[in-house]
Amino acid sequence: MRDWDEMVLALLARQGVTIGSDGKMVRIPAYTGTTPATDAQIRYHNEKHDPYNVNSHLKVFWVNALAELAEELSMKGDATPWPSRGMFWIRLHGVLHDERQALLDTFRKVGLDPETHVSPPTSAGAWALEKYRAIEAIRKAFTDDELIYADYLRQTNGHPTQAQYEVRWSDAHGGQVNDKRGITTVGREFTTAQLDAAVRRVLAAHSVNGRPCEDVIAVAFARRVLGVIGPLVDVMHRSVLPG
Repeated sequence: MRDWDEMVLALLARQGVTIGSDGKMVRIPAYTGTTPATDAQIRYHNEKHDPYNVNSHLKVFWVNALAELAEELSMKGDATPWPSRGMFWIRLHGVLHDERQALLDTFRKVGLDPETHVSPPTSAGAWALEKYRAIEAIRKAFTDDELIYADYLRQTNGHPTQAQYEVRWSDAHGGQVNDKRGITTVGREFTTAQLDAAVRRVLAAHSVNGRPCEDVIAVAFARRVLGVIGPLVDVMHRSVLPG
């Protein structure tokens, strides 16, 4: 079985390019294929190349913040200040959606199955798989209904409306109602009625004196995150260069 690095280089070679020792993309002089990388693609890669690892550091800070928010909620309970509760949902979504989806997109491009692939322990592939599986441990701590609820709370904490959870109008095909939303953390699409029902089930399961309490839900979710986030914090810290 080919390792991650070999798969990436093979994918690039089909377009007549490879990665030099400085991390920059260069053309393969003897390339005879029919789908060469464009000058724009090469420029994009090379100008995006970050020798200072800035984005990797930012991702570490993001995961650290999620762990710290989960700990704060776990310790303070419903007395946690509302900014921390709101930011918890945004940080959780960034891990379960943005980071997980980016990994899945990369695995798809190189033809790697993250559920079965095995890479040498020191390879980039092994690190990516370890990160993915650490994220999966967090995702699997929640039911489908709860993942929908987490997405809903991210939307309401990141936007002034809940538009993505209502029917929307589309001008496509002469005009039509759009009543569906895909939930990437679950892996499928739902109607707005199904989404509403899922959110209501989570609210009903966390009531105080007979009334749903979003503060209690945030604490319950945070305690689950806190119990499984350790491996992700560790793998993220190993992703950055010293300094």
